[in-house]
Amino acid sequence: MIIGDLTRIDYAQNLPPILAKICDYLNSIDLNALEIGKHYLTEEIVINVDETQLTPPQDKKAEFHHNNIDIQVLIDGEEWIEYSAEMPDAEQCTPYNVEFDCQFIHKFSNKNIIKLQPKMFVIFFPYEIHKPCCSYEVNSDNKALKKLVVKVPTNLLNEE
Repeated sequence: MIIGDLTRIDYAQNLPPILAKICDYLNSIDLNALEIGKHYLTEEIVINVDETQLTPPQDKKAEFHHNNIDIQVLIDGEEWIEYSAEMPDAEQCTPYNVEFDCQFIHKFSNKNIIKLQPKMFVIFFPYEIHKPCCSYEVNSDNKALKKLVVKVPTNLLNEE
């Protein structure tokens, strides 16, 4: 997992080249102007833009992916993301959804929390458990946020 902020001059330092290029692109456009929905950066790299509501973490399931890296960028609002560095316990997981490269997990240990502000990003690699769009502050339930998630196939890390 990597945490960064597109407002910092060194946001791409030490990122793998393909992830740095994607972040450079995201930093060069007006994120607020992005239309809700699916956008193709390339044939393989998909950007999903969504407006959603914060939800209490106990009302959500965490997720992880097998073959894609998530670059999650907050566009508007505040967001809390629970995460864990532990390997998912197969007994706590739903069946793997191949089409969406996603598996949900009911319970996980050693939770940590990240609070994102606009233009901050977090990169989750395969099998890194994360639960986005959580609310943690009083009266934050049902607050709207706008964010994007870039899906990057892991095989692209070796290209450049």
